[in-house]
Amino acid sequence: TGDRRILRGVRNTSSSSIPANRLVFTDLGKTNIDHVEKGTGTTTPVTRTRGMTIAAIPAGHCGFVVCQGPVTGEAAGSNVTADTALTQDSGGLVKDGTIGTHAIIGSSFELINVGVLTTGKIYIDVL
Repeated sequence: TGDRRILRGVRNTSSSSIPANRLVFTDLGKTNIDHVEKGTGTTTPVTRTRGMTIAAIPAGHCGFVVCQGPVTGEAAGSNVTADTALTQDSGGLVKDGTIGTHAIIGSSFELINVGVLTTGKIYIDVL
């Protein structure tokens, strides 16, 4: 069905909690792909993207991320258009992406109007 998701178990190796609904990335310079941190900027290579957190993951603890399927995502400072390609932004947030210009990590199911609510349903695919 459309609700099927693939999860990945990860460990937050950063010194702070990673909030829910954020993209996480393999630690820079690490070889264990399941040791993650929250993205710090738009320069984090999309090839290091491991998934979107379902719930907050405290520092030093383990949790699950969605690496393929529907999930709640949090928008950066501007609206996310419904039915559009998504790319990463700083802090593990998502924003509208342009195919051919940005590395695409998924698509949006609905408008995320940051003036009303900063989260919304997206589809992520970063296997």
